Amino acid sequence: MNIVIRKPVASDAFDIRRIQAEGWLDNNLSPETGITEAFLRSKRGISLPPNEKKIEETVTTIEKNEGGYFVAVDNDAVVGWIMSSIQKDDTYGFGIYTDRK
Repeated sequence: MNIVIRKPVASDAFDIRRIQAEGWLDNNLSPETGITEAFLRSKRGISLPPNEKKIEETVTTIEKNEGGYFVAVDNDAVVGWIMSSIQKDDTYGFGIYTDRK
């Protein structure tokens, strides 16, 4: 394993969104909270395969160098990512995601 941390490029957007969706689906579905796959898809745009609109938003964010993204890459494959940013409502966003593998 030879993991390199770097700034993302537009072609990383699909894997960023795929890894995010896997994390949400694996860790947040709950009958107690009412979080379902349908809820994530409709309210958060999170789905597998990744939602095309979310991929495009991620490409735009990467191209504008916004969002504080970094990706972890192993042999040219994105295996994780981290993001930090201040949202429009002045809240702070932060996320760390790793590939299921």
